[in-house]
Amino acid sequence: MKVFSIKQALLYGFKSSFRHFFFLIGVTAIVAIITSLVASVVFGSISLILISRLPEVCEFIRSGILLDNQEIATCLTALLNLFSDHWFLYTMIFALGLLIIFLVLCYLSLGWFKVLLHLYDYKKGSFRALFAHPRLLFTFATASVLYGIIISLGAIAFIAPGVIFALMFIMFGYVIVDKKAGIIESFRTSAHITYGAKWRLFLLMSIIMLISLLLEPIDNAVLLRLWGLPQILTYSLLAIGTLLRVYLFFTVTMISVYAYRTLNAQTYAPVK
Repeated sequence: MKVFSIKQALLYGFKSSFRHFFFLIGVTAIVAIITSLVASVVFGSISLILISRLPEVCEFIRSGILLDNQEIATCLTALLNLFSDHWFLYTMIFALGLLIIFLVLCYLSLGWFKVLLHLYDYKKGSFRALFAHPRLLFTFATASVLYGIIISLGAIAFIAPGVIFALMFIMFGYVIVDKKAGIIESFRTSAHITYGAKWRLFLLMSIIMLISLLLEPIDNAVLLRLWGLPQILTYSLLAIGTLLRVYLFFTVTMISVYAYRTLNAQTYAPVK
């Protein structure tokens, strides 16, 4: 039977996320900047392609000048006609843009797993780890899609199977990065690692969700306004709540790597 202490997992998560808080903030900022830049380039390019195909009557869109309602209506009609005449082409262009963004996110997710493993193993951060595994991109992207499909099908059938499958295969990302595993192997290994520990993982997840709900009153702008608090106090509580929410997110990520390393070590411990 596997020994997995929820208390130790929580303590490790809170302590390590506090110790490496600013490093994790830096990694998160890099991920956010790269994602924003890629999304801007992709959707900006799509917009330029669409605008360049519009007739001259829509010149005011290119220049950013809005004219009368008649010209706006004429341009919108031209835009709809453009989509209806070439819907397949523009659907493919848009799908390609989404695919590029998805692959970038998968690549950064690979780096995020590597960063967490590096923090756990060496007790120090490495920004270089964020860009460590480009060759695993296709494997991770395919496994991510498959993971989403499995969970969705389980949730559609009944909620319980969806939760079970989510917990069973939750370690696939760590397995791909840590063991350079293939798609099927990553799922099989994750199932072995979480075997006998899914109930504790579920309890751990429930505790984290409860903590998240407890933070809701101080990081929800709508609720704070309903309380009728002074504006400066409202903004102060909102800032504190947001900071605690970020800290909780980092705690969850550190708990996940702790769970992986602990359960993996027990699963594949040498027989004495």
